[in-house]
Amino acid sequence: MSTQVMKANPNVIKMAQEQMAKMSPEQMKQASDLAQKQMEAMAPEDLEKMADSAIAGAGGPVVDVDVEEDAPARNARDEALVDALFVVAAAMSKQPGAVTLEAFKQLPPIQSLRGELPDDLSDAEIADAWAEAGLAVGAAADKTAFTRAWLALDQLYDDDMMVEARRPPKKTRAPDV
Repeated sequence: MSTQVMKANPNVIKMAQEQMAKMSPEQMKQASDLAQKQMEAMAPEDLEKMADSAIAGAGGPVVDVDVEEDAPARNARDEALVDALFVVAAAMSKQPGAVTLEAFKQLPPIQSLRGELPDDLSDAEIADAWAEAGLAVGAAADKTAFTRAWLALDQLYDDDMMVEARRPPKKTRAPDV
């Protein structure tokens, strides 16, 4: 469902990035846990309606979390951030308690860095980080392997991946017609 929503409405990723930038890892985990509990209690038809509603631009469920305005920015090696991202990616995966490569690729910090430009994060680089963690492309990661893959990506950015992920998207010029 979340991949479908993101593909149909690219602003969902931007909104998620903006919201995550203002939240501490504990708040992200709290929001993720709350959303997961809400979704587990929903009937499949209700989940479909929510996806359709989000695609149509009406938005999905709103999770209210108190955000400290002066909270320091987190780096990619912050344990609470890694924990929160694991919980989010596991919720997006079809295997309970594990993270698939596809869910890993959809995490907002990774999404913000992906692209076709030479400096952008490529699918091959993400797959290489996954392999560095000792995972096959079709394998699901437990918390330890997820952390190894996450830190391998951080190394590509000289340990400042979250700084890069927070930067505004690069604007590209439309091709001449």
